Amino acid sequence: MRNRLWDFSYTKIDLEDLDVSVEFTHPKSLATVTVKFRVDESALEGRARDLKGRIDLIAREQLLSLAAWLDVAGELIPSGRASA
Repeated sequence: MRNRLWDFSYTKIDLEDLDVSVEFTHPKSLATVTVKFRVDESALEGRARDLKGRIDLIAREQLLSLAAWLDVAGELIPSGRASA
């Protein structure tokens, strides 16, 4: 079974401004990444559980996109191991 690379720390939804913050924590390094974005008013339709699920999915996709970009750029290589 694959280990989880990131854990959800919290999901905050500001219903007035429609701003969203989702914080992830890396369990080994304890590094945190906060993904922030704004949702459309139509996202508030439906059940709260469905909204949180959609928001968590969007944030997870953004985190994976960031990680893929950093990996291609070589930024995920620890500074002591980077080749010259």
